[in-house]
Amino acid sequence: MEYTTQDYLQAIEREQAKRATTYPKMIAKREKQGMPEDELSALKQEFKIQNICLHWIHTIIRHDMTIDPPNAQIYLNELIREYKMRIKVYPRLIYFKRMDATTAQNEIAVWKSLCQWWAKNHLGIDELTFSSKKKK
Repeated sequence: MEYTTQDYLQAIEREQAKRATTYPKMIAKREKQGMPEDELSALKQEFKIQNICLHWIHTIIRHDMTIDPPNAQIYLNELIREYKMRIKVYPRLIYFKRMDATTAQNEIAVWKSLCQWWAKNHLGIDELTFSSKKKK
């Protein structure tokens, strides 16, 4: 399926709406579990950075803006992180019937397409590969 920038904007808006409720719950859960304050602060900072990146990606797409390659790469990294998160989390959501398989497949496909579109349009990368390298 071919996706449009409007599809990408809608996918980002869905994610932003989900984050507005999910991130505060995740932080509250960690606080309740007794996460040390420095780790909790780092988590909050990580969520803030992710939200800022997604906000700017949305703005850049909506206004058809150009962006310098170093920042475009930072934003691509965030898009890839979102895409990989869906691949990891959605099977569990399907298993527990919190998401149907068709919705999951569509969401994964639109985020993959968005990553590829961003790489091509902002970094000149014609073929994006998604490594499965784990952090140590």
